[in-house]
Amino acid sequence: MESQLPAFSFNAEVTPQGGRQDKMEIILPWGTLEGCQSGIDGVRQALGSASMTGRSQLTQSDLQGSGWIFNRPQQTRTARKPLTIRQRPCILSNGDILAAPLFSGGLSFSNYYRGSQSAATSAKLRLSLNLNPTRFAHHQLPRFGADGSAMIEPLKLTFRHRALPTSFRGEMPLHECDNWIPDGQRYAHFFHASLWPRFVRNYITGTLDAIRAEMDRASQAHDVYWTEGEASPLSLRYVETYWEFVTPDPLKAVSDCERLLRAYTENPTRKRFFKTVAEGTVVHNSRSFTVSVQTGVDLVIYAKTNRRVRVEVRHHLSESASVVGGSYMADSVPTLCRWLRVIQGDAAKIVNQAFQFMRGRNTFPQNSVSVGQFLFDMVGAVGTWEGAGTLLSMLLHNGKIVTDSNLRPHVHALRDAGIIKAQRKNRQRCYIIAERYKRALELLTTSNKSLLDVRQRRRVLRPNREF
Repeated sequence: MESQLPAFSFNAEVTPQGGRQDKMEIILPWGTLEGCQSGIDGVRQALGSASMTGRSQLTQSDLQGSGWIFNRPQQTRTARKPLTIRQRPCILSNGDILAAPLFSGGLSFSNYYRGSQSAATSAKLRLSLNLNPTRFAHHQLPRFGADGSAMIEPLKLTFRHRALPTSFRGEMPLHECDNWIPDGQRYAHFFHASLWPRFVRNYITGTLDAIRAEMDRASQAHDVYWTEGEASPLSLRYVETYWEFVTPDPLKAVSDCERLLRAYTENPTRKRFFKTVAEGTVVHNSRSFTVSVQTGVDLVIYAKTNRRVRVEVRHHLSESASVVGGSYMADSVPTLCRWLRVIQGDAAKIVNQAFQFMRGRNTFPQNSVSVGQFLFDMVGAVGTWEGAGTLLSMLLHNGKIVTDSNLRPHVHALRDAGIIKAQRKNRQRCYIIAERYKRALELLTTSNKSLLDVRQRRRVLRPNREF
C-alpha cells in the first residue's frame, strides 16, 4: 500500500500548502438577547440537553424542547454560569444515542438578573470554540464529494454512532487520541493540499451554522429577540499547524531530533506521556520534544503513532500577533481562513529552518569534541583564561581570528594545538576553527546565554549566633 505521507528525513523540506491544522481556538461575540428575565432563562434551558428523566421520553428525531450541543445550564441564585458544549453522548429512549459534537467550548452570558421574572432585560453573548479539523476528519465517513459541501450537515458534526477501531491496518496512536487521519486510499482526499482549506472552511462555517440554528430555535420558543450582529469579529487566539512523516521507528526519530535540537534554543523541554491499563502495564508511550522558537511560538516534534512523526508549530496569537499583521481579529470566516494560510507560511519557514539546523548538526565529524573539552583545550593552549576568552569572542562574533601583533603568540599556540587552522582570504591571513572543534563552537554560537560571563561567588562568614 502506497503511503500518503512523505518519509522522515533531515533533508525534508515542507511547503505551506502541505500543512494542516490540529487545534484552533476562536472567540467571537454572539449577539444580544433581549426580553424578560424568565424568557432568557428559558432560552438557556432550551439550549441545554434534556434531563435524565426527560431523555427516556425523547428520540433523536424529537428534540424540540432541548438541544443537542450544550450541557444543561447551571445557576446559583443570581449567578448564571456559562453553557459548556457536550463532550459525552446522551442515552435516549429505545437505546438511541445522541452523539457529542466534534467541537468544544462554551457560551457565556452577561449579567441580566433583575430580581423580577417579568422585568425587561438583555444579555450579551460570547461564544468560544475549540476546533480540531484533524479530529473532525478522522470521524467523517470517507464517501463525500470533492467539493466538500456535504461536510457542513449537522449530523456530520457529531461523532460516529459506532465505535472507531483503535488501529488502522496496524497503525495506532501512541497516546490514544483520535486527532490523526488514517494513512490509506480511502482517506486520500484529506491529504490533498487543494481540498484541505475548503474542508477547514466548511468545518468552521458548519459549526457556526449549527449553533446559530440552535439559537434561533431556543429564542423563538420563548419569545426572546436575538440579534447576532452584522459584523461579529472572530478572534483567532491559538493555532496548531503540523506536518507528518512516516518512519519505521518514530521514537528513535524523536530521540535523534532531540539530540540535534539541543542547541536550537536555550531551554528545551522533553515530555513523556504514559497510559496504564488495569493490569498495570504500560501500553502507550508517546515521546515529544518542545523548543521555544520565539515569544508565543513553539516547535514540537513527537511520535504521533507507531508509524509516523508529527512536526508541529504552535502559535499563541495573543503573544505573537505580528505573524498576521499585528491583530488577530477577523471580520469573517474567509478572512480567518486567509490568516490560516499566512500562519501556515510562517510555520513552514520555522520547520524548514529546524530541518536545516538538524542537517548541519548531523554532518559534523564523529570525532567532534564537547564544549567543555573545547574550552579546556583553548585555556590549556593559551595559558590564561583572559587570552582564551578574547580569542573565543572573536570566533563567536566574527567566525575567524585575524593575526595581530599582541595576539600572535596566543594565535600560534592555538594553531600548533590544532584548534584553529590558517586560511587566506582576500590577501589577508586569518584563522578559522578546525573541523573537530566546529560542533562545539556552533553550540556556543547558538546558545542564548553567554558562557564567557563567569560570576564568582564568595561565601560570607557570619559570626556565630549566641543562644
